Amino acid sequence: MIITSIAPVTKAASKVYIDGTFAFLLYRQDLRRHHLEEDMELSKEAYEKILSETLIPRAKRKVMDLLERCDRSEFELRTKLKAKYYPQEVIDAAIAYVDGYHYIDDERLAYNYVAFHKEKKSILELRQALLKKGISKEIISNVLSEVPIDETEALLKALHKKCKDVTELDYSQKQKVAAYLYRKGFRDADIRKHLNL
Repeated sequence: MIITSIAPVTKAASKVYIDGTFAFLLYRQDLRRHHLEEDMELSKEAYEKILSETLIPRAKRKVMDLLERCDRSEFELRTKLKAKYYPQEVIDAAIAYVDGYHYIDDERLAYNYVAFHKEKKSILELRQALLKKGISKEIISNVLSEVPIDETEALLKALHKKCKDVTELDYSQKQKVAAYLYRKGFRDADIRKHLNL
């Protein structure tokens, strides 16, 4: 393996390319500690040492920091690490680490998310938000079928955001509010009922 390029990204960090392909991002002190320079040959042992002593511990700390603030799905964690230029094997190691302690649980996250947001979002909005977090369709279906959800309260809150008193709206204003609620995923019959259409 040959380090073909060390390209600065910021004052402190650089992308390291091995054999012409991006390998990982290191800080200036990492480059010095591992004695890395352009056009040098990098042994398999030196590569493994960079991963095990620098990148994997850093990725583990990053994942723990992300989970400390709030529950996240495995997909979200992988996306965050990828955005920080961690190689796939480092991402896998960091995810395995937190998964080993049961710090990530997509089903638990889905239950908590639905329980917290069910009075503010339609079922469609809940489903879309969970899909965006990378939660499987099977888990989403199970959670939405097990958690009792009455969309009426969420619809009334969304309606109240748009208008204080429905009786003061003319027909065209009601149509605009109805379109807004429909886009939010509420059922047409419920919208018509609460808007007196």
